Amino acid sequence: QLSDLHIPLKIGSDAALFRAINHLLIKNNHYDTDFINKYTNLFPDYKNSLETIDWELTIRDTGISRSEIEKVAEILELEYVFLITASGNS
Repeated sequence: QLSDLHIPLKIGSDAALFRAINHLLIKNNHYDTDFINKYTNLFPDYKNSLETIDWELTIRDTGISRSEIEKVAEILELEYVFLITASGNS
């Protein structure tokens, strides 16, 4: 099995998808605080920017349903997740 889940994302909408995923991960406190404190800057600002999300816009832009995005976030909440993104057929 090559993957657990394939998300046929609209071209150019990966940022919208990751914003929605990050919204869910942060909302559910599924992130490594020690890592963030050690290796990032301005996380509180980023976290605040994700407090609300326009789901209708996200669904329209990505072509992915909210339930599919939530499924991705649930998978990413597990340990030892390997995420691959790619575009094109090259």
